[in-house]
Amino acid sequence: MRSITFGMFGLATLALCMVVLQGQEKLTPPGKFFSKAQIDAGLKIEPEHIGGGNSFEMWAPGHIVMRTRFANKPNNKSIHPNEEEFNLITAGSGTFMTGGTYDDPKKTDGGIHGGEAHDVKPGDFIWIPAGTLHGFTKINGTVTMLEGRYPKGMKPTDFNAPKGKN
Repeated sequence: MRSITFGMFGLATLALCMVVLQGQEKLTPPGKFFSKAQIDAGLKIEPEHIGGGNSFEMWAPGHIVMRTRFANKPNNKSIHPNEEEFNLITAGSGTFMTGGTYDDPKKTDGGIHGGEAHDVKPGDFIWIPAGTLHGFTKINGTVTMLEGRYPKGMKPTDFNAPKGKN
């Protein structure tokens, strides 16, 4: 009986060791890294590259982007019916409007009325639900932001890890 118990224990230990070793043999894919120099170089693309500014695509075109907007260029106002959006201001300042309606629905680079205006500066975060009109109504020189989009219905709180599980 004792030898059967030790035999079973030995097999269980061997199986556990094999699982651990197999896990160590499988390499996980590397992450994506962009240096500040790469981002800065990407943001130096001529202002005509996109309406009102430059962009540096970081992941999945249009989904994670560094953008610089210029005061002296038209800045499009946007509505994304199937995507939520966030913006983290990293440099510069301006006035960002969310909600409301276009002053002229035929001109997306025009104004917005009836929404909420916020003076934004580095460190400020903006979350925009799907289907919400948004854009800069004023830029003080330039403003740079990290912009991300994700499918409608996923909330920023869905990304929160339980405390102590980061």
